[in-house]
Amino acid sequence: PLLVLDGLVSAKNLGQLIRSAVLLGVTSFVLTRATWNCLNGRACHASRGWFYHANFHLATSSDDATEACDSEAASVSRDL
Repeated sequence: PLLVLDGLVSAKNLGQLIRSAVLLGVTSFVLTRATWNCLNGRACHASRGWFYHANFHLATSSDDATEACDSEAASVSRDL
């Protein structure tokens, strides 16, 4: 499973989200630039080490990420 994250600007919130998502089975994260900039030691600490059990990918925008998933015939759910 893959999760696209856009608009997170708190490293602590990102780390907690990574921890919860990995424990629920998410293996890859696609992040926009602002969220990518939050990948730091604080995010790793907040994830309690689960940060290292995931793959991270940079996207120019969340729309580009979801379009790429659509083109690969992936199931995409857009929640606001």
